[in-house]
Amino acid sequence: MSQNIFTAKHFDMMFGNSLDYVFLMKKVGDNYQYVAINESVRQLFQQDATNLFITDLLSAETVHFMRSYYDDAVATQQQVTYQDYTHFQIAQKFETTLYPFSQHEEQYVLAITKALRYKRELADYYFFTRSLLFNSYYSTIMLSLDNVIQDFSSKVLEETGLKREELIGQSFVELTLFDEQQRHEIAHYLQQVCDNEERSSLLVQMTLPNKKQKHFLLSANIVQDNSYMDAMFVVLQDITAHHKQTEQLRLAIRDVERMQKALNSTVEIVITDIYGTIIDVNEPYCRTARYTREELICKNVSILQSRVQSMQYYEQVWHDYLIKGETWRGEVCNITKYGQPYWLDMTVLPLLNDAGEVEQFMSINLNVTEKKAIMTELNHISRMFHMITENTSDFIAIVNEDGILQYVSPSYARLLQYTQQELQGAFYSSILAEKSQSLWQNELYETLLNAGQYSMEFELVGRNGQTYFIESNISVVNDVLRPNVRQILLVSREITARKQKETELLYMAYHDALTGLPNRRFLEQQFVVAKKDALKYNESIGLLYLDGDNFKGINDGYGHDVGDQFLREFGIALRQSVRVHDIVVRVGGDEFIVLLPGLLRDKEIRREQVENVIKSIHERLRKGWYIQDAHFSPTTSIGISFFPEASMDLSRLVDAADHALLLAKQRGKNRWAYFHEVTSYVGSK
Repeated sequence: MSQNIFTAKHFDMMFGNSLDYVFLMKKVGDNYQYVAINESVRQLFQQDATNLFITDLLSAETVHFMRSYYDDAVATQQQVTYQDYTHFQIAQKFETTLYPFSQHEEQYVLAITKALRYKRELADYYFFTRSLLFNSYYSTIMLSLDNVIQDFSSKVLEETGLKREELIGQSFVELTLFDEQQRHEIAHYLQQVCDNEERSSLLVQMTLPNKKQKHFLLSANIVQDNSYMDAMFVVLQDITAHHKQTEQLRLAIRDVERMQKALNSTVEIVITDIYGTIIDVNEPYCRTARYTREELICKNVSILQSRVQSMQYYEQVWHDYLIKGETWRGEVCNITKYGQPYWLDMTVLPLLNDAGEVEQFMSINLNVTEKKAIMTELNHISRMFHMITENTSDFIAIVNEDGILQYVSPSYARLLQYTQQELQGAFYSSILAEKSQSLWQNELYETLLNAGQYSMEFELVGRNGQTYFIESNISVVNDVLRPNVRQILLVSREITARKQKETELLYMAYHDALTGLPNRRFLEQQFVVAKKDALKYNESIGLLYLDGDNFKGINDGYGHDVGDQFLREFGIALRQSVRVHDIVVRVGGDEFIVLLPGLLRDKEIRREQVENVIKSIHERLRKGWYIQDAHFSPTTSIGISFFPEASMDLSRLVDAADHALLLAKQRGKNRWAYFHEVTSYVGSK
């Protein structure tokens, strides 16, 4: 009579009180059944999962992810370890080890899942972002996923007036800088960020310890590890001055709307040539004068003069102001068609042609009582608008719903070397780089025609082709005359230097400073993509670990400058020897790694593919190169490992190739060895 080697009783004795998550799984067809689970798993699932299948409890995506490792363990009858986040749906990293065994001709897997501490891994991500934190023009804060402040730039202390101990370890949402309503809005916004929902920047108001108030644009992004959230990166842009200017502009626009309504209903306008012949009049003018438009056109304005003012009065106005091209303003008494007098506060504007000569006159006529006050207010608002827009270093533009520039501040003209006249009436996209044009067009028709506030980055192109990066705060409002038509106000700041610094930092983070080749961090990033493709298309990945033969003699014999140039030439030779899509990485000293994605699983063909690359490398090195009239023709030893046979984990693939490299060196220089040969070699010992 057969006897079970491993029973549920054994399972409970060994793992019943374990804090780890332990599962005894039975392979049933393409599925896996929970035969036994410990108490930790029952609490996790909040039910007894015994006899259920993984497809009963987990999402299709999670099942697909897990099953590949389970199937691999059963097929190879070897221990398999993998890491994931998604299985338990919480922000914690887990590592699962699978132990396959057979019992009564059936396949079983004992799975043990442990929670990992990932702060060290998170620190790797902070390495780059912290360089931004402490060099950022804006206040920058790093939050954990529960909104606790982990770190921040010095700009935060300067702008908030708080001390370091008042920030570190505190909940960002609960800071005393915000009132209750702001806390609710910020918490909702950060939750949207965690949920990967589309959102614009959030306008927040802070009350500082000195009781002063500031306005900031808050934007946040998540820090990810293989698409799993680890932390949050929050940027606060001080827009207090912009907010005040926006409020002033809003008030100015409101006042202009009111005045335009008054002008259209009451102001009387007449245009004449330089001899006083009427060219055009508006309806209010006709109503006041009691003439029809046809009765006034081509008539001289003298038919309206009441003779209250003498001819000498008008001649003086002509000689002292109008003929000189100067604006005149004064009170005039006219008479209607039926002889009734009326007083006007008249402003006469000379209109110049392209040559700068007086060609016409425009007379704006107001009733002495009410309309004079309105014109005074209009002049005041006009001066205020120009004071704000003409004297600011920020870039201010007003664009209609078709994307056409209605107004640009002089700062645009100075930066791009165009005149304001050239820019006004042009499409805003005409001064944008190609990528920014696509972004602008998409946002214009999908987002920006909805009233609200937005924040975007664009790349401008000047007359000479030079490019500039700007960060724009965008407000979308209704047209003053057409309620169903939108106007877009862009208030922007140049960030070219910041973008260049970000690009430099990003390059430095992923490349070797001496050779310019990618570094280990870049390799880890690209391996994730190569691994995903290999699993999808049932391909293999090759990893070559190269170590130069006798490189130390270069430094000793020729000096470090020649040694550095030698390493650069060696990197160039490797890059020229491999395939286009292969990745050459310097891992330190004279050690290099070449990643060969897209290899076939057929071992004979794969071996031929790899050795063709190796032969190309040896041939290129054999030709060598000259440095300071000295010819160098180096050799290199190479260790080779393959995904997935050696491992599905990058670090283990590298270790396997390193072991193969040692075997290659034992065989002699300028040779290569495979990891499976190392296994045989060690076994023979």
